[in-house]
Amino acid sequence: MSSLTGPTKSELVLLCCMATWMSTLMSPIRRPTACEVQLILKDLDQRSTQLLQDYRKEESGMPTSQDRVNQKYLLPCFTPGPQASHNISVIQAYLKKTNKTDAEVLEQLDKLKYENTPETLVTAPTYARDAFEMKSFILAVFEQFSGCMAKTHEAFKKSLEDESKKC
Repeated sequence: MSSLTGPTKSELVLLCCMATWMSTLMSPIRRPTACEVQLILKDLDQRSTQLLQDYRKEESGMPTSQDRVNQKYLLPCFTPGPQASHNISVIQAYLKKTNKTDAEVLEQLDKLKYENTPETLVTAPTYARDAFEMKSFILAVFEQFSGCMAKTHEAFKKSLEDESKKC
Protein backbone atom coordinates (compact mmCIF):
# COMPACT_ATOMS: atom_id res chain seq x y z
CA MET A 1 0.00 0.00 0.00
CA SER A 2 1.46 3.35 -0.95
CA SER A 3 0.84 6.69 0.69
CA LEU A 4 0.34 10.01 -1.07
CA THR A 5 3.26 12.30 -0.46
CA GLY A 6 5.26 14.89 -2.33
CA PRO A 7 3.96 16.49 -5.50
CA THR A 8 1.09 14.02 -5.86
CA LYS A 9 -0.69 15.40 -2.80
CA SER A 10 -0.40 19.01 -3.94
CA GLU A 11 -1.56 18.04 -7.44
CA LEU A 12 -4.70 16.48 -5.96
CA VAL A 13 -5.42 19.62 -3.92
CA LEU A 14 -4.90 21.74 -7.01
CA LEU A 15 -7.15 19.46 -9.04
CA CYS A 16 -9.93 19.71 -6.43
CA CYS A 17 -9.61 23.49 -6.29
CA MET A 18 -9.68 23.73 -10.09
CA ALA A 19 -12.75 21.50 -10.28
CA THR A 20 -14.59 23.70 -7.77
CA TRP A 21 -13.56 26.86 -9.58
CA MET A 22 -14.60 25.45 -12.97
CA SER A 23 -17.97 24.32 -11.65
CA THR A 24 -18.73 27.86 -10.46
CA LEU A 25 -17.75 29.25 -13.86
CA MET A 26 -19.86 26.71 -15.70
CA SER A 27 -22.96 27.18 -13.57
CA PRO A 28 -25.96 28.35 -15.57
CA ILE A 29 -26.44 32.08 -15.83
CA ARG A 30 -29.85 33.29 -14.83
CA ARG A 31 -31.89 34.29 -17.86
CA PRO A 32 -34.80 36.71 -17.52
CA THR A 33 -38.25 35.18 -17.35
CA ALA A 34 -40.80 35.81 -20.10
CA CYS A 35 -42.46 38.46 -17.93
CA GLU A 36 -39.12 40.15 -17.26
CA VAL A 37 -38.35 40.13 -20.99
CA GLN A 38 -41.72 41.74 -21.66
CA LEU A 39 -40.95 44.50 -19.14
CA ILE A 40 -37.48 45.04 -20.62
CA LEU A 41 -38.93 45.27 -24.13
CA LYS A 42 -41.63 47.68 -22.98
CA ASP A 43 -38.99 49.88 -21.36
CA LEU A 44 -36.78 49.75 -24.46
CA ASP A 45 -39.76 50.57 -26.68
CA GLN A 46 -40.52 53.66 -24.58
CA ARG A 47 -36.88 54.73 -24.31
CA SER A 48 -36.21 54.29 -28.03
CA THR A 49 -39.27 56.39 -28.89
CA GLN A 50 -38.11 59.05 -26.43
CA LEU A 51 -34.58 59.03 -27.89
CA LEU A 52 -35.99 59.58 -31.36
CA GLN A 53 -38.39 62.34 -30.27
CA ASP A 54 -35.69 64.14 -28.29
CA TYR A 55 -33.26 63.99 -31.20
CA ARG A 56 -35.87 65.26 -33.65
CA LYS A 57 -36.49 68.23 -31.33
CA GLU A 58 -32.75 68.85 -31.00
CA GLU A 59 -32.22 68.66 -34.77
CA SER A 60 -35.55 70.03 -35.97
CA GLY A 61 -34.19 70.89 -39.43
CA MET A 62 -33.35 67.28 -40.30
CA PRO A 63 -35.61 65.43 -42.75
CA THR A 64 -37.39 62.56 -41.01
CA SER A 65 -36.75 59.77 -43.46
CA GLN A 66 -33.65 59.51 -45.56
CA ASP A 67 -33.65 56.30 -47.53
CA ARG A 68 -30.05 56.73 -48.66
CA VAL A 69 -28.80 56.98 -45.08
CA ASN A 70 -31.14 54.28 -43.76
CA GLN A 71 -29.85 51.88 -46.41
CA LYS A 72 -26.23 52.75 -45.65
CA TYR A 73 -26.62 52.06 -41.92
CA LEU A 74 -28.97 49.11 -41.54
CA LEU A 75 -29.70 48.01 -38.02
CA PRO A 76 -30.88 44.45 -37.58
CA CYS A 77 -33.91 43.71 -35.47
CA PHE A 78 -34.30 40.67 -33.22
CA THR A 79 -36.63 38.23 -31.49
CA PRO A 80 -35.67 37.52 -27.87
CA GLY A 81 -33.71 34.30 -27.49
CA PRO A 82 -30.19 32.91 -27.90
CA GLN A 83 -30.04 33.80 -31.61
CA ALA A 84 -30.67 37.48 -30.80
CA SER A 85 -27.31 38.11 -29.13
CA HIS A 86 -25.44 39.00 -32.31
CA ASN A 87 -28.11 41.41 -33.53
CA ILE A 88 -28.32 43.03 -30.10
CA SER A 89 -24.55 43.45 -30.15
CA VAL A 90 -24.77 45.20 -33.55
CA ILE A 91 -27.55 47.49 -32.28
CA GLN A 92 -25.50 48.37 -29.20
CA ALA A 93 -22.47 49.16 -31.33
CA TYR A 94 -24.48 51.58 -33.48
CA LEU A 95 -26.09 53.18 -30.43
CA LYS A 96 -22.66 53.71 -28.85
CA LYS A 97 -21.45 55.41 -32.04
CA THR A 98 -24.20 58.03 -31.72
CA ASN A 99 -22.77 59.20 -28.36
CA LYS A 100 -26.34 60.13 -27.46
CA THR A 101 -27.62 56.93 -25.89
CA ASP A 102 -27.95 56.67 -22.13
CA ALA A 103 -26.33 53.76 -20.33
CA GLU A 104 -29.71 52.39 -19.22
CA VAL A 105 -30.66 51.51 -22.80
CA LEU A 106 -27.42 49.59 -23.29
CA GLU A 107 -27.87 47.83 -19.93
CA GLN A 108 -31.41 46.78 -20.81
CA LEU A 109 -30.16 45.35 -24.10
CA ASP A 110 -27.40 43.52 -22.19
CA LYS A 111 -30.07 41.72 -20.16
CA LEU A 112 -31.44 40.21 -23.38
CA LYS A 113 -28.04 39.06 -24.65
CA TYR A 114 -26.39 35.79 -23.83
CA GLU A 115 -22.98 35.87 -22.16
CA ASN A 116 -19.78 35.87 -24.18
CA THR A 117 -21.27 37.60 -27.20
CA PRO A 118 -18.37 39.39 -28.86
CA GLU A 119 -18.64 43.14 -29.26
CA THR A 120 -19.38 44.14 -32.82
CA LEU A 121 -17.44 46.84 -34.63
CA VAL A 122 -19.35 49.21 -36.89
CA THR A 123 -18.39 52.28 -38.86
CA ALA A 124 -19.98 55.68 -38.50
CA PRO A 125 -19.29 59.16 -39.80
CA THR A 126 -17.64 61.71 -37.54
CA TYR A 127 -18.63 65.29 -36.78
CA ALA A 128 -15.16 66.44 -37.74
CA ARG A 129 -15.60 65.23 -41.31
CA ASP A 130 -19.26 65.87 -42.03
CA ALA A 131 -21.69 67.18 -39.42
CA PHE A 132 -24.77 66.65 -41.61
CA GLU A 133 -23.80 63.04 -42.36
CA MET A 134 -23.29 62.39 -38.63
CA LYS A 135 -26.66 63.91 -37.77
CA SER A 136 -28.26 61.83 -40.53
CA PHE A 137 -26.55 58.73 -39.15
CA ILE A 138 -27.85 59.39 -35.62
CA LEU A 139 -31.36 59.99 -36.90
CA ALA A 140 -31.26 56.81 -39.01
CA VAL A 141 -30.05 54.75 -36.02
CA PHE A 142 -32.73 56.14 -33.72
CA GLU A 143 -35.50 55.69 -36.32
CA GLN A 144 -34.53 52.08 -36.96
CA PHE A 145 -33.99 51.28 -33.27
CA SER A 146 -37.37 52.76 -32.37
CA GLY A 147 -39.10 50.82 -35.15
CA CYS A 148 -37.34 47.61 -34.15
CA MET A 149 -38.27 47.94 -30.49
CA ALA A 150 -41.92 48.70 -31.31
CA LYS A 151 -42.13 45.58 -33.54
CA THR A 152 -40.23 43.36 -31.11
CA HIS A 153 -42.28 44.46 -28.10
CA GLU A 154 -45.59 43.94 -29.93
CA ALA A 155 -44.57 40.55 -31.34
CA PHE A 156 -43.37 39.33 -27.94
CA LYS A 157 -46.54 40.55 -26.23
CA LYS A 158 -48.64 38.76 -28.86
CA SER A 159 -46.63 35.54 -28.46
CA LEU A 160 -47.31 35.62 -24.71
CA GLU A 161 -51.02 36.12 -25.35
CA ASP A 162 -51.01 33.25 -27.86
CA GLU A 163 -49.41 31.02 -25.22
CA SER A 164 -51.96 32.30 -22.65
CA LYS A 165 -49.21 33.62 -20.40
CA LYS A 166 -50.12 36.49 -18.11
CA CYS A 167 -47.57 38.89 -16.67
